[in-house]
Amino acid sequence: MENEIASFSNSQIDRLGERLKLGGTSDEDVEMLSSYRNSFAAAANSGAQVMRELSGLEVTVRSLKTTLSIVAKLRREGVRQLSAMQDIGGCRVTVDTLIVQNELIEKLMIAFPDAKLYDRVKKPSHGYRAKHLVVKVDGRRIEIQVRTRFQNLWALLSECAADLFGQEIKYGKGPSNVLSILSAMSKRYEIFDESEVPDEVLNQFELMHEEVRKTLLKMKNDLLH
Repeated sequence: MENEIASFSNSQIDRLGERLKLGGTSDEDVEMLSSYRNSFAAAANSGAQVMRELSGLEVTVRSLKTTLSIVAKLRREGVRQLSAMQDIGGCRVTVDTLIVQNELIEKLMIAFPDAKLYDRVKKPSHGYRAKHLVVKVDGRRIEIQVRTRFQNLWALLSECAADLFGQEIKYGKGPSNVLSILSAMSKRYEIFDESEVPDEVLNQFELMHEEVRKTLLKMKNDLLH
């Protein structure tokens, strides 16, 4: 299988991406995409190991981007090429504070000199805040995510909302009342991040986070009945 993966040229992958956009894929296309996706697993694991060594923290290797997510991203972003997609595989770590986040990013950029930084703390994406690095490992681009505790709490809340109301929630589309809740929580968590609250206060906010999650569930149930 590794030899098959290596034999795919960028032009072959990009033509596959075009077919995925149009929706008329064959069994061979599905198998090719599966092989291409799987080729990112080893790179993600290698990136995670570097993160563990630099941070001393637990690092999560993200599940490979699903076929549905890949197709949705290709269609959503129009001309984007499949071979240039940077987040098919990746890993994530959660740190305590903004200071630690910045320190770890600096270490990672030394470990991966060609890394490209996406600073979504300075420029949030629809409420999402974090720092991402796109690095090349074993010939594959992977995405390294570094979040603070509050940034991670918000991301979990956003995932919950997306599961309930549709993935477009992550991109600023969907029920206005849901978007308003996510926006308000993002701003609140940004303030908490900057104040570097102690652990006992964080525990209280985790309870508040759970209450907001329950509110989203109730809103979804109300729509269904």
